[in-house]
Amino acid sequence: MNLDDKTFNTASVGRLYLLTLSLLVFIVILLFRGCSAKAELADWENRAKILESENFALTTKVDNQGREIAETKNTVLTNSKEVQEQLKTFQELKKIETKVVVKTKTVYDTLYVQTTDTVIQIETAQVNAKAFNYDDKWLSFNGLINDSLKIENLVVRNEYTIEQGVKKKGLFKKENVVMLRNENPHAKTEQLQSFTIKDERKWLEKNGWKAVSAALIVGLVLK
Repeated sequence: MNLDDKTFNTASVGRLYLLTLSLLVFIVILLFRGCSAKAELADWENRAKILESENFALTTKVDNQGREIAETKNTVLTNSKEVQEQLKTFQELKKIETKVVVKTKTVYDTLYVQTTDTVIQIETAQVNAKAFNYDDKWLSFNGLINDSLKIENLVVRNEYTIEQGVKKKGLFKKENVVMLRNENPHAKTEQLQSFTIKDERKWLEKNGWKAVSAALIVGLVLK
């Protein structure tokens, strides 16, 4: 056997080794994905009831400026097609990483509004009426009172401060939570939901195709 034959045999063995390794890696990736899919399905079934719930456990308090602060646990979900389909609202987004759902109501227990005398035209007659106007940082409107009440240009304003992070829940316990503060002191939070979607796949599941591609490229180069 001459030197060329030895070189050819060595190259052939090298290519066979790389192709075999690539095939093994591919099989391992498929096994990992199968196990991961089963785990994701179980996780999804367990959390389906949580996602269908209208209200998460919600706690509220009022700060020294009269603003309500609402708090709930942030739910961490494993990224999957099912999770994306159920949580995503805006189809312009390729995928979402965080979602927060907020429902509030604005309550004024008592509101005093001054009126002024005025005259309004109804068809061909002039009618005495009361005009009123109200305007503050969070609420504004105006209107008339004659035989009925007419409210115009009603505007209700609010501002939110939302933060997500880790809160200490005990001596050795921490919890991922979301907190929302209504800047309008008349606003109350009725619903607060928070989701964080994470890709918790193993390195081999996410990057295995790279290893297979690299091995195939090396095999072709050595060919």
